[in-house]
Amino acid sequence: GGSLATGSSDGLIRLWRVSDGRLIRTLSGHAGWILDLEFSQDGKRLASTAQDFTVRLWRVGDGKLMTTIDEGLSAVYRVTFSPDSSQLSWAEENGMIRIWDVDQNSWLAAIQGPRSARSVAFNPDGSSLAVGYSSGSIRLWDLVNGAESGQLTGHLAPVTDLAFTPGGEWLVSGSLDQTVRIWRTQPDEGSDLPEIYILTGHTGPVNSVAISPDGEVIASASDDDTILLWSIPEN
Repeated sequence: GGSLATGSSDGLIRLWRVSDGRLIRTLSGHAGWILDLEFSQDGKRLASTAQDFTVRLWRVGDGKLMTTIDEGLSAVYRVTFSPDSSQLSWAEENGMIRIWDVDQNSWLAAIQGPRSARSVAFNPDGSSLAVGYSSGSIRLWDLVNGAESGQLTGHLAPVTDLAFTPGGEWLVSGSLDQTVRIWRTQPDEGSDLPEIYILTGHTGPVNSVAISPDGEVIASASDDDTILLWSIPEN
């Protein structure tokens, strides 16, 4: 919680000290708009993706570029670390879901899914991925067998961001349809349909969602120039 990373259209990543707002260092290497940044859970690494069709790994302590992954990737909008920080995953515009071994600096898996993937999130135990698509659907992928294990439908536009609550009971999604949705990951007994909360209030596309460490509050950011805070439903 001591550092903040920002990316902009100039292709630069900047690390800031939260306590006083001081610029710590600037990371250069990407060409084109920075699309997503993600700290590893242990805070030692930073993953980035940009319009240059690359994913990069940086060492936070000294800003060193550790890895550039550019092996035939299509557009990558979001990157995510596994809960134990050992893996990095993303879903591409061409539908490929990739998992990278951070420590071994090598591929672990590649799963071909539907085209136009926009967002991705590991569940808390690292056994599955949620992937959001331009169609508005969210698909759950079992990483043990590489197969689709479920599908959530309801959004009317691309799903831009996803986040699981720390306990994994809920999945939160943001969309260009101006809504935030909260999905119960396990249907109630005797029901095939997940419980869904549809949160309305934004007047522009929702670009990002985040959940507080205690799992009680959602923050959503939108093109309407607002950040809204929402309560997670009580179990």
